[in-house]
Amino acid sequence: MFSTLMLISINTFLLFYGSQTYSEALFMFAQMMFFIFFFKNFITSSVSGFDKKKQIALFLYLGIFLLALGLIRSIGYVILIVVVVYFLSQKEWKNAGISVLSFVVFSGLWKIIKMLLWKDTALQFSNQASSLMMVHPYDASKGTETFMGFIGRFIDNSNIYISKFFFQILNLRPELIKTPKGYTTPEELPFLTILVYILIVWAIIYYFKKNKYLLFAGIYLVSGLGLTFVILQTIWASYRLIMPYLPLLIMFSLLGIYTLLKLKKLKSFQLLFPVIILILFFTSFQNATVKIKENQKILKKNLAGNMLAGLTPDWQNYIKMTQWAAKNIPENEVIACRKPNIAFIYTKRRFFGIYKVPQNTDPDSLLQNLYNHKVNYIIMASLRKYEAQKTQYTINTIFRYTYFIRQKYPNKFTVVKQIGIDEPAYLIKLN
Repeated sequence: MFSTLMLISINTFLLFYGSQTYSEALFMFAQMMFFIFFFKNFITSSVSGFDKKKQIALFLYLGIFLLALGLIRSIGYVILIVVVVYFLSQKEWKNAGISVLSFVVFSGLWKIIKMLLWKDTALQFSNQASSLMMVHPYDASKGTETFMGFIGRFIDNSNIYISKFFFQILNLRPELIKTPKGYTTPEELPFLTILVYILIVWAIIYYFKKNKYLLFAGIYLVSGLGLTFVILQTIWASYRLIMPYLPLLIMFSLLGIYTLLKLKKLKSFQLLFPVIILILFFTSFQNATVKIKENQKILKKNLAGNMLAGLTPDWQNYIKMTQWAAKNIPENEVIACRKPNIAFIYTKRRFFGIYKVPQNTDPDSLLQNLYNHKVNYIIMASLRKYEAQKTQYTINTIFRYTYFIRQKYPNKFTVVKQIGIDEPAYLIKLN
């Protein structure tokens, strides 16, 4: 645990989210608050030992927690599975049933509140699930995924997120590799994935009856990562999606090594554990030192009033475009973009968000969606998929959305403004 705390305290990949408006920080906070609540009331103390009034209160709190984690991030609903599996492993059948009932009650209440206050009858989770079931999220013609397809997706995502991203986060593999054709990402190494999985599973088995805290945390880690890798489309690969699990992923990997070295045949190699910790610490510390020096210069410019200093050109152009549009387009005109929340932070003006291209790419349906939300202008930027370096890959949601419309109505859009040359941002008007 202390090795993990030491490593994450200087990990720049994780610390990055302390200054971002993404949901990772909030989700990690809620996640750890839940761990504290569950450990205190269901592991350290047995809920059956409390009076009936307190038991009811605890299960009501539990239901609220289960719902809240799912509302912050959809993957948070996995905590319900974790709680049930844990209770079943302890043969606490009644607690498992009441937990499910409490979750169902609060989910139903939440749905009723949405319908009454906001007339919201949309099944967002259902819509998300339908896109996850597809072979390709943006091409319905390829059909829905098969059982073996999900197995293949799990294997592919495991290699991407474990053998590549996890080891990059630990500063043991480079983020990008320079080639004659430009920058590319390092290849996946399945043996690293298998190694990490062996360590995690071994640690959970070792402590199955010895430590209920580690058992619960292990079930949560395996369930969260497992479900993520099964349902996640491989083209959505991003560090962000495993960040909430990073502390536990590091801890159980180290725990696997620690417990293996406790075996009689491997006791003579126990010195390897502190050596591994030192290697991980100094590689992370070296990376942090470099980034601190770079960001100190940027911070001085930020404090002097240059809020765009330190941002990559693609983001500078995007934010400049949102600021230009907010200043020059009348308030009654609706402007759409891919990152409306970030646009709001820099302009204090509301933007309409186009987060994805619907499964139905019929041009008239896409246009009708814009008409329904009274969209008059759209910001189209060249935001990088890999932030560290410009590559051929960009977040092209807006481009694809307008592409299908332009195929049928080539004169439907007019470019009003362009900012930037290399990684430009455009403001286009819907005619």
